[in-house]
Amino acid sequence: FMMAAMLVFFTGMAKPPASAGQTKIIIESHNGRHHASIHPQMGYVYPEILEQRFTLSLLPEGYTLTEQWDRWSDLESYTTWTNPQGNKIVLMQDTLNTGLELNVDSAPGKSVRVGRYRGQLFVCQEHIVLLWTTDYTLMLEVYDPKVTPEQVLAMAAGLVEVSAGRP
Repeated sequence: FMMAAMLVFFTGMAKPPASAGQTKIIIESHNGRHHASIHPQMGYVYPEILEQRFTLSLLPEGYTLTEQWDRWSDLESYTTWTNPQGNKIVLMQDTLNTGLELNVDSAPGKSVRVGRYRGQLFVCQEHIVLLWTTDYTLMLEVYDPKVTPEQVLAMAAGLVEVSAGRP
């Protein structure tokens, strides 16, 4: 009984990851440019570097991986897929507590769910942008007029881990 009580006490003291908290995405517009500030809930532990890398498992037919790179060491990662028509899909992964410039024209953001996480979906004239947070900030940009917002949400929900640490 004493061991069980100690186990409950000490595991209750561990801080949960940022994804268990209420990470805030704040979208602001200045001089025609849209910026997103990502703020994890105070007191939650979140990775300061990319400890995991993710990829999309549900790509539309005809897309192949064309580029994958890290920027600023282990803080940001980009993956790009293209199809024979020249359309592209870009997945960006960043640490939390960051700021991003969004290429969303004047499209209003719509609150959406990506699995159990919250995000913002922007349906622009030439592309769709989905921004959401887990223990990381993730942004999916789709430059293909045949891909619907529902398909973008399905792609994001089908995210899978490809590696831990640097690829």
